Amino acid sequence: MGFLRAATEEAVWSSAGLRSSTVRRSTAFDIKEEEPPPPKCFNRQGEVCNMSVLPGDKEKEAVLDKRMEQLQADMQLRPKVYLGSQDVMSQVDKANKLSEDELNNIETKAEAILATAASLRQCLFPPP
Repeated sequence: MGFLRAATEEAVWSSAGLRSSTVRRSTAFDIKEEEPPPPKCFNRQGEVCNMSVLPGDKEKEAVLDKRMEQLQADMQLRPKVYLGSQDVMSQVDKANKLSEDELNNIETKAEAILATAASLRQCLFPPP
């Protein structure tokens, strides 16, 4: 009975225009207004420090979500191509071995070139 009396009382006061907005009771059915987003906060390095409370860019999030879905679908189709799989690590090891062999080859050729340059220098400029 108390609820009905309170609802009737509020209807009378609000229809008469005598009730102030500060005294108005809030109910679960009130429509809440959207609050504006907080302003950006920058630290001394110029970076945004309150990024977690700011609303995100809807278009950018949609593009990133689509890219993530495509990546996850591709990972289901070709799991050995991605990091953490044995295939990738074997390719990295193979590339490291090839680069080490090529470095050794270049060093051998450089030693031969330096030896030839030294003998040429002795031929052209003999010591006195």
